[in-house]
Amino acid sequence: MSYENIITDEVSSRLKNPIIKVLRDIKIDKILKKSNFVKKDGATTSTILLHFIFMIVINKKISEFIKYSKESLTKDVYYRALKNSKYNWQKISTYN
Repeated sequence: MSYENIITDEVSSRLKNPIIKVLRDIKIDKILKKSNFVKKDGATTSTILLHFIFMIVINKKISEFIKYSKESLTKDVYYRALKNSKYNWQKISTYN
């Protein structure tokens, strides 16, 4: 089990985070792969998506999220994800 999975499990079990539970229930990793959200290294696409969801929920911009969150990634990670033309954002937002 990777460190990221261990951390996610701990956060989920201790904080009872409903967002993480929903993402697991809908098998977000499979949905991301079908929508071309695949990375070779670095932070996983599911982690980046989770951070974007948190940004929406707490109504923060990327720069504010990075400034106030200890778990944030570098700003380049978020902006590269948004600009990557291989990622099908429309497909993931309308996934059935």
